[in-house]
Amino acid sequence: MRLQELFESVTVTVNRELNPKLWQGGELDPEVKAHLLKIAEHFETFVGIDLPVKDLTITGSNANYTWTAHSDLDLHLIVPGTPSEEQRELYTAKKALWSEQHDIMIRGMEVECYIQGEAEPHHSTGVYSLQNDQWVVKPKKVK
Repeated sequence: MRLQELFESVTVTVNRELNPKLWQGGELDPEVKAHLLKIAEHFETFVGIDLPVKDLTITGSNANYTWTAHSDLDLHLIVPGTPSEEQRELYTAKKALWSEQHDIMIRGMEVECYIQGEAEPHHSTGVYSLQNDQWVVKPKKVK
């Protein structure tokens, strides 16, 4: 691969608007939100332990201006504190098993579920709270 081809393969495109399949004027489409809430409920049940969920967020390129036709939708169940090593192992195993057993799509986009401790570092330039219907980290169009 030539250097130019490598550079082109990692170039991030900044769109003029948030993904119109999900967003309407910066607000999450209510139908999409309803589906995400149901998915989160089923995923929480699948994990099989009582999760004290504090918030549900979406993050990643579909909560930003960097979405593409291949972007998935990252759904995070936010729990208090920082999970222990044992909890993190369980969450990771359950996420992998869930992904293997379920093919969940919303408007042609795969939905990936995660459990995230609220105290864990999470670096994203767009985070939207489903429970509060507002941006936690509002995305900006930056090249």
